[in-house]
Amino acid sequence: MQIIPFLFAGSWIKARDGKLLINGIEQDEDFVLEPLGYEMEPLVVPEGYVFVLGDNHNRSFDSHDWGPLPIDNIIGRSVFRYWLPSKVSDTIHYTHVGKDAVAVS
Repeated sequence: MQIIPFLFAGSWIKARDGKLLINGIEQDEDFVLEPLGYEMEPLVVPEGYVFVLGDNHNRSFDSHDWGPLPIDNIIGRSVFRYWLPSKVSDTIHYTHVGKDAVAVS
């Protein structure tokens, strides 16, 4: 399973024809049960913000609904992934970004 939790400042995202494009690259999302049911014009993530997406795009209440999230609003971080059971693990920490950014894949 792939989750794209954060897109950082300068990244751009677009949804078109049922596909998700990040920085111009169509995402291979073999985990989705249905194609994207919405369109989204290109959006560049501003400095000091992240763009967050749930893995159930059509039903996730995330940045595609309410826009980029201010980094200052992030008050916690992930330390453990428990789903899918076959992929239980620690999360991956990216230290090259301002705060302790976390991503799972």
